[in-house]
Amino acid sequence: MATPSSNSSSEVSSIHISEEIISELNRQCSEAEEFAAEARDDASVASAGRNAVLQPFGSIHALDNDIQASNLTLAGGGTDDSDKYLIGLRQDQALFGFCPDLGRKTFKREEEAGVSFFDQHRASTITLHSFTSFFQRFEAISRGVLKNLNFSNIILAGGAVLASVTSNQDGTWCFHPSDIDIFLWGLTPADAQQKAIHIEKTIIRNVPYGEETYRIVRTVSTITFYPVRERRRHPVVQIILRLYTSQAEILANFDLDQVAVGFSGKEVWMEPRAVRAITTGLSVLTEKMLVSSTVRRIMKYAGRGYGIIVRPPNGPDFEERCSALGKTATVCFDWVEAQLRTKRDPGVHRKPPHRTAHPWHVVHTARRHIGKAWLQTYQGFAMAAALWDHSCGGEQRGFLEYLNATAAADAYDGDAAAVFNYHSPTLLADQDAWCTALAQAYQHCSEEGAAQWVSGVFNERRGVDLNDVLGRPLALIVFLPVGLVDCDELPGLDQVGRAWLNPVPNAPRIQDSDGFTFELCVWQLDADNTWADTDWEVRTWTSFVRKASAVTAWTLSKAFLGAHWPNLRYGSVLLDVVHNSAVEYVDVLSRNLFSQWLTNSGGS
Repeated sequence: MATPSSNSSSEVSSIHISEEIISELNRQCSEAEEFAAEARDDASVASAGRNAVLQPFGSIHALDNDIQASNLTLAGGGTDDSDKYLIGLRQDQALFGFCPDLGRKTFKREEEAGVSFFDQHRASTITLHSFTSFFQRFEAISRGVLKNLNFSNIILAGGAVLASVTSNQDGTWCFHPSDIDIFLWGLTPADAQQKAIHIEKTIIRNVPYGEETYRIVRTVSTITFYPVRERRRHPVVQIILRLYTSQAEILANFDLDQVAVGFSGKEVWMEPRAVRAITTGLSVLTEKMLVSSTVRRIMKYAGRGYGIIVRPPNGPDFEERCSALGKTATVCFDWVEAQLRTKRDPGVHRKPPHRTAHPWHVVHTARRHIGKAWLQTYQGFAMAAALWDHSCGGEQRGFLEYLNATAAADAYDGDAAAVFNYHSPTLLADQDAWCTALAQAYQHCSEEGAAQWVSGVFNERRGVDLNDVLGRPLALIVFLPVGLVDCDELPGLDQVGRAWLNPVPNAPRIQDSDGFTFELCVWQLDADNTWADTDWEVRTWTSFVRKASAVTAWTLSKAFLGAHWPNLRYGSVLLDVVHNSAVEYVDVLSRNLFSQWLTNSGGS
């Protein structure tokens, strides 16, 4: 049982982890600011990807290098000269050669150099639509809810735009998106607040009985307009609460290549890597993807027809390294197959024996076998791909459900449903120090019930009026190392709002198996700190606190479901989050993570 701790050695451990967190996040802030300044001054690198797509020459590795360099530079923020760095459907229509009569062009997808994964649903062709055709298709899926929206400082991006700009060869939909994501750029938090209200008014104006059609849910990351059950034909519309400096920065920060597409009202912009991914059906695995994406996201788009290709660095041993990577993947596939054989239940007579192995056992045995997060090593990635391979050939739903559950532990940046995805029917009744801490958090926040709140993981605000939803403070609980909040070396935390992040009075301190001691804190979000600003210090520390609250929620859910909390090693998990929490593109440039990832896990 976790108990309050006043042990002097644990206090020393907590000081150590606090110092490491402070040092790492301050380093990331400094490097981010330096990198962003260099990016703004290096237009030639930012435009390299666009030029490589418009005038391709040289090897596939040269194309990859130009596209990746462009992506990392654009992700640093800076200029909004989208026409210089991005590919536009209207601006660059000559590149695509659209059929005048149909307003679309079908591309044949060839085999790509490297080792491909998650590509069972990848089609042999893809059709790209002209802007006029795209707009008609987007109106169909959006049902006109954003008609006459003022698009200044707005871009719609992600799956809804990708689904509208592409189709099967006969014009049918490749997939149907679940929501429409709205991103804001070039705005202050106060301006963003007014823009969000404009979006709300636009939706209500375009939908009959608009105020009765949508309910509004605000979380730490999004404002979401959900259609009520009786009106589900209308789309979900989601405003992302992170602010950006430019449209290019928004697209460059997407994890997977194919979703780096956006609709600005008058143009569909595509990052160069998105053009490559759409025409090939494959995202190229990079350092940035490893630290910014999750197995859940990869599987989601694998089901939509987009795979992943792993390309070792160029060199005379390229084919040999591809062969080694392929052999490691086959070993993982055979291992999963062996597990399926050992888990068969001979007592079940109404199913073929090969369908009686429960996916839960196989997935969790695989996770224990690799010993790390799915994307932390090549072996883990190959193991997840092997589970996907088997799911495509049999009990897909079962495999994906349990693979999602284990992947949730990696997805600290997800929403409530993404993090809490265990499908467990009841919470355990045993009330240890965590329950006590939760109860005190609720007393502090004037909330209603600890167990009910934990089942939802993240706190949220609901209503039918955006002003009302934004006007009510949102409180999230987060366990932080003792003393971190009171440290004087946190300029970023001052800007995030030290007044909004406070320890809960008289709450018990919790110690994990590594000897780290934590105190329960409450992070309050109101109208003054709802939007994640573009300032690097604010962005870095906001990202850390938000992810720490997600890790807290995930850990609490596991503890309430019976896990022994100290053994979950909360402190070690939190440190992993810190080292990957802020500006991924800065870290990957300095650490050459991808080569290490391949070399240390069977790819050399």
